[in-house]
Amino acid sequence: MNPKKTYASLHEVHKVKKKEIKKFSRSEKLNAAIVKRELKLHYGSVWGIDDKSVPFDAKRKDEDLKESLRPCLVIETPKSFEDYDLVEMAPGTTHFHPVGIEYPECLRADVPPEDLYKTTYFLLYLRWSSVQKNLFRNLTELSTELKNLLIKYL
Repeated sequence: MNPKKTYASLHEVHKVKKKEIKKFSRSEKLNAAIVKRELKLHYGSVWGIDDKSVPFDAKRKDEDLKESLRPCLVIETPKSFEDYDLVEMAPGTTHFHPVGIEYPECLRADVPPEDLYKTTYFLLYLRWSSVQKNLFRNLTELSTELKNLLIKYL
């Protein structure tokens, strides 16, 4: 095993600059995030997005924005997983929406990370395309029956 080389020894022998080392470590972290998205970003998965990044409707005020992540449902699996590629999503809310009466395109699901056994309503009629770098973490995945119901709604 080679001992870890210090910056001074690298600079003396190979004339490596600190800037190059930082770029290399940054690219390694980015590649790890892309690999994680490739594994988990698919149809029916629920991701947490910063609430300010979700274009809900024009009625929301700045004081209504929450500090935590908003659960959003992936409607279509993307073909590419780079940072600035788009993925189609539907926002989630915990406010009551009578499914099928007033809101025909609304999927009701239980998403545990938000609150234990609190129902989340995914508003399919407010879907939008989000940049993949805004997806912070994978919360959960819909069950098979809910995925089949989602196919029927779309």
